[in-house]
Amino acid sequence: MRLQQEVASATYDHVFLLFSGERPPPSFASARKIPLCFENTTYGMVLLRLHENRVQDALPASTVLLIASLCGFLLHTCELAWIVHEHGYRNISVQEHRAISRADFTKRQWEVLHCICQGETKEHIQQKLHITASTLQKHRQALYTLLRVKSEHEILITAFRLKLFSPLALPL
Repeated sequence: MRLQQEVASATYDHVFLLFSGERPPPSFASARKIPLCFENTTYGMVLLRLHENRVQDALPASTVLLIASLCGFLLHTCELAWIVHEHGYRNISVQEHRAISRADFTKRQWEVLHCICQGETKEHIQQKLHITASTLQKHRQALYTLLRVKSEHEILITAFRLKLFSPLALPL
């Protein structure tokens, strides 16, 4: 994958991105492992090669954590773009929706929509917003009605298509 090549090149082959289902190269057999994730999705591991003397890492931990965070964000953004491109254009037409803006949502509906678009689980949304499962379900049902959709997947796609949310948006 191109991202693996770029990271290896930028770190002089001291860092390797290992995606789920792949085997690490032999030279990284005893490497330090850092999760490659964004929000609640884990894409694999960042492998950090140990320095020749095996006492210290080849790169500072802060640099590797930054690489892991950036790569996780890039993978998440690519995944969201693929969802919108592959599924959104076939299934949902923006013309089917009246003009919807931020003003059409209650404060809490907007917060729930934002959490859904950030890929947060129902449990995490409940905990983050301090609401019960039934309250969350009521807000989700209101979003289904307002956006004229039938699933969480369609909420995500419709929100992107109507420019209510961007994968580049910051968390609440």
